[in-house]
Amino acid sequence: MSFTDHLHAALKQKGIIVFRDNEKLEGEKFVCEELLKAIQESMYAITVISPNYASSKWCLNELSKIVQCMRDTGLTILPIFYHVDPSDVRNQTGTFAEVFARHEASLRKKKGKVDIKMIQKWRTALREVGNISGWHVHDRPESKVVEDISERILSGLGGNFSNVSKVLVGIESRVEEIMSLLSIGLDDVRFLGVYGMGGIGKTTLSKVIYERVSRQFEARCFIASIREETRTHGLIYLQKQLLSEILVESEINIWNDYGARRVIAKRLRNKKVFIVLDDVDGEEQLEALAESHDWFGQGSRIIITSRDRHLLNRFTHNTYEVKELNNPEALQLFSWKAFKKPYPEENYVELSKDVVYYAQGLPLALEVFGSFLFGRPIAAWKSARDLLKENPNAEILDKLKISFDGLEDLQKKLFLDIACFFNGAYIDSIMHKLESFGYYPNINIEVLVDKSLITISLGRLLMHDLLQKMGQKIVHCESTEEPGGCSRLWRYDDVLHVLKNNTGTDAVKGIVLKLPLQKHERLNVEAFSKMKKLKMLEISNVVNFLPRLSKARDTLEWHGDPLNFMLSNELCVMKWWGYPLESLPTSFQSDNLVELIMHYSFIKKPWDGRKSFNKLKHIDLSQSRNLIETPNFMGVPNLERLALVHCTSLSKVHPSIGFLRRLKELDLRDCKCLKRLPDEISLESLEVLYLSGCSRLDKFPNIVGHMTSLREVYLTGTAIKKLPLSFTSLSSLVYLNISDCSRLKKIPKNLSGMECLEVLMANGAAIRKLPSFIVSLKKLKVLNVGGKRGSEPIISLLLPNSFTCLSSLRELDLSYRHISDGAIPSDLSCLSSLSYLNLSGNKFTRMPDSVCRLPKLGILSLAYCSRLQLSSNLDNSLFTNSFSGLSSLRKLNLSYCNLLDGAIPNDLSCLSSLHSLNLSGNKFTRIPDSVGQLSHLYELFLDNCSWLQVLPKLPLGFKYLRVKNCPSLEMFYNQMEMWTSNEKLRSIDCSFVAAYIDYDGKPFKILHMHPRSPLWINSNSQSFFYSTIVACGPALVGYGIPEWFNHKSRNSFGRIQMHTDLGSVEWKGYAFFIVYQVHEPDSYPKKRRKLKVNENGNSNSTTKDGGNPNFPYFVCQFQANEVDIGKPLVLCVPGAPCVGPNGCWVYIPTEWFRRRARNSLGGWGNLEASITTGSLNVEVKVCGARVLLDQSDASELYQVLNSICPHGLDLESYENLLFHLDDFRLGLMVDGPIKANLML
Repeated sequence: MSFTDHLHAALKQKGIIVFRDNEKLEGEKFVCEELLKAIQESMYAITVISPNYASSKWCLNELSKIVQCMRDTGLTILPIFYHVDPSDVRNQTGTFAEVFARHEASLRKKKGKVDIKMIQKWRTALREVGNISGWHVHDRPESKVVEDISERILSGLGGNFSNVSKVLVGIESRVEEIMSLLSIGLDDVRFLGVYGMGGIGKTTLSKVIYERVSRQFEARCFIASIREETRTHGLIYLQKQLLSEILVESEINIWNDYGARRVIAKRLRNKKVFIVLDDVDGEEQLEALAESHDWFGQGSRIIITSRDRHLLNRFTHNTYEVKELNNPEALQLFSWKAFKKPYPEENYVELSKDVVYYAQGLPLALEVFGSFLFGRPIAAWKSARDLLKENPNAEILDKLKISFDGLEDLQKKLFLDIACFFNGAYIDSIMHKLESFGYYPNINIEVLVDKSLITISLGRLLMHDLLQKMGQKIVHCESTEEPGGCSRLWRYDDVLHVLKNNTGTDAVKGIVLKLPLQKHERLNVEAFSKMKKLKMLEISNVVNFLPRLSKARDTLEWHGDPLNFMLSNELCVMKWWGYPLESLPTSFQSDNLVELIMHYSFIKKPWDGRKSFNKLKHIDLSQSRNLIETPNFMGVPNLERLALVHCTSLSKVHPSIGFLRRLKELDLRDCKCLKRLPDEISLESLEVLYLSGCSRLDKFPNIVGHMTSLREVYLTGTAIKKLPLSFTSLSSLVYLNISDCSRLKKIPKNLSGMECLEVLMANGAAIRKLPSFIVSLKKLKVLNVGGKRGSEPIISLLLPNSFTCLSSLRELDLSYRHISDGAIPSDLSCLSSLSYLNLSGNKFTRMPDSVCRLPKLGILSLAYCSRLQLSSNLDNSLFTNSFSGLSSLRKLNLSYCNLLDGAIPNDLSCLSSLHSLNLSGNKFTRIPDSVGQLSHLYELFLDNCSWLQVLPKLPLGFKYLRVKNCPSLEMFYNQMEMWTSNEKLRSIDCSFVAAYIDYDGKPFKILHMHPRSPLWINSNSQSFFYSTIVACGPALVGYGIPEWFNHKSRNSFGRIQMHTDLGSVEWKGYAFFIVYQVHEPDSYPKKRRKLKVNENGNSNSTTKDGGNPNFPYFVCQFQANEVDIGKPLVLCVPGAPCVGPNGCWVYIPTEWFRRRARNSLGGWGNLEASITTGSLNVEVKVCGARVLLDQSDASELYQVLNSICPHGLDLESYENLLFHLDDFRLGLMVDGPIKANLML
């Protein structure tokens, strides 16, 4: 083989497409069209110039064409000087001079058709090529030269993207992530799966990777569109393609799949290859092309793209999910297609954002929409935008439908139900529905996730908008002329058409009607008569009905009971808000009914006698204020949840309620007319019992049999005087709340056997003595027997002589119980786990000595212990002795303790861990500079210190100072100017966040916080807190939700759904409570980074404070009528919470929602909150919420917060809260001693 033969073979082996001029062509007089076309379309031209090169007129003509293309098209010439001197080529000397002498002689003799111009072109071409740096093959090994040339070409080709779109928005970060998974350079054989929904960019991303790195491998191959090629040509065709490209052989003789596999395994096992198998959708494809790692040589990398994650998991080491583009990336890609530049035209910005929002980051949709709208006027854009929302582009839907077509029948039905009814729904709330439909959701939901048709985020089923539109279009096409022929009805107009005109058919399986509040519709009472296979009926938002409002109006008019004509015996789910009649019709029967929800109904008694609903698991008649009596439940043996919340007329409960053996949750909260339950109950599966707010209930039923599943009992605010002896049989009880049980004067002795009890809430109860057996509750973690500030004087609480054995106790609240010196046991130090201690409002003259021996105590409150009165003439024993052992103390509240000058010593080193100090309401004139020694201190409260004259020096890293109503503060403006001078600011670091000053009723706010500039005090602006419309604060109450929050979530992601007609009343605000768990560092592997939601609503792992563990972050997303209300709200709660359960309260006034709803709250039928956290080692456990309707709610909220906040709400007046509820121009002032950082 010649040198040229070796070079040609080597280039082909590398996968480079090579055109070699045929030797037969040299007989042609001129360069033929075929060769000319090849030169023009090539990127490189390799010229091998040998000693006899110039003898060939054909070669010289070809070289002239190559040089011309170099000038015209940028063709790169790579010259090889094969045993010739480049200077001879450049100057036409040596053998080249002899050859050109013969050419010129021939011209003179006119023996050839060579003119002087042609010879001059040849000389010019040789001169230009001779000046190009190339390879001189003389004394170097030819194999080395061939290798160098191959690498040079591959290097140049590697940066070229001729096969990939030039607009590669957002590609780099994704390429980097995939490259880290490929780990190119290691000697193992690695398979990587790349998955995502159709049109997400899997193929484009794989092409970019292929072009960049495949040259590093011995051989490479990219097989595109495997799903389609398999159906068109078969697997053997693809196997031949793989072998042909890898082996660079045109003839591959294989005849069957078995033989092809053997050839692939044998011929490639020693080759380091890079292969991309694009758009795989079947296991047989992977088995045919890349069944085993043993088929390929060491260092090989195989990328497989698919829409099916489960398929990839079986064959690959790792998988990578291609996510949607974020908003900036999506806008840039769309702009390239619509405007041919990376940003939209000035008058098209908002329209572009609308289209980008609709595309939801899907590259395929962005490119199709952008190309379609390119060059069109604004009017056409607006029309197209509206059209796309109703009828998405067919090209997009057809590509998305490929995944749907590959589903099995049940999976298709499940997908369509999600698209029409359940997109955005929480899995736990719909799982029993899907099970009743026969969908086997546990497995089939996973299948839909694996095939990239849905995602699960924070417990919710989510489907891309375009996939949802695709599914809804499939249903619509079932009967385009008459919606009554469709299997699912969810569009308002379609549902009304069917129910008014009685055009339903057996095809209808599900109906969801969400009626706007101000609509009044007359419907056909026989509308359900033809829907004999109806499985789901949901009618909501149809009543204008709220607690405390006597006015109620049904917005649907039936002229009879439509359920009389419900002939479907397949009905599984019925949800009907505001059901208009007093009972269900006697003819109503469904053997398959699983869920019956009738909020705000007019039912007085659901049914008479015994009615059989053998599959019914969930009954919820909450807010049905006409309900007087419960039915006989003997025909409902499988009932798991019964909710009758706020059924304020309910007075009689059928005895059968006490013998529902599968009942897990019984919720009778706020049934204020209920006096008695059945005398006996035997609910062996019951887990949670809610009786809070049943203010007339004076007797707890006797427990018969074993109720060992019961874990939580809520009796707050009941009239119960004592608990029965059988109560002690609740051996698994973990949580007991007897707060505000004013007639319960002692903790029952029969609690002593409850070895699992962890939380005992008895605050506000009339308990006079804490029994000695309390120390036998070895698992007790939270004990709250605190009173209420401002309540009538009561006898001092008698404590046991010892707290021995309560080593698990973490929180102890003994506030406002008139405890005097010596009453607290001296062995308090045995509470080795205690992290929170509230002794506020007691009669101590000095803090009990035993407190300083609590090694883990992190929070201590002595607020309103007014007898702790020290003066400058006394020693500093309060601090030096009592706090000397509290090195872990982070928060200390000494507000309103009558502290005088000298009470705070000059040495505070004993409080080395202190983060927060509350000295409000005391009588000192100054605070010593020793406060500056507290290196971890970041917040200080000095409200209502009427004698305070001088502000203290603050330590490095200080963040928050609050000074309110301090009229004696001298040199206010000068003091602040001096304190915030450049020099001082540098000395206290640049981490100072905010200071709030209120003097003589005028709010002041620090607005400028640059580390090199003075802080700016603006006396004319609204204050930080007056203008902040969201407030939050810490509350340590174990892991229980205060009963005042009447809507609760038991989900780990914190979802609260309130079915409340908010569009019809002037509601005042929304309060919710979060219980979260702080885990030990590195003990909660699911949380590895903090979460921040930026202004685009996107999350990332960067936090504003750089990840300060003292600030737990909570991300709150609100929905009204299942539609997101603006961007998520991010709350940062200052403080270093204890390891274990912690609490946080949040208040949001109506104005906050109004602004995000563009000043319109009308039509809100419900409000839902999803609360999560991205903070390290923090986990949301449970949440509660309540809407504030009037002044009485404000009063109750104030009392609740005052009792549960570590510092209380005593720094703010009760009148301030009421004032806030009347005037939304000012922000909430009930913020306690904390602040809320809002990143909106």
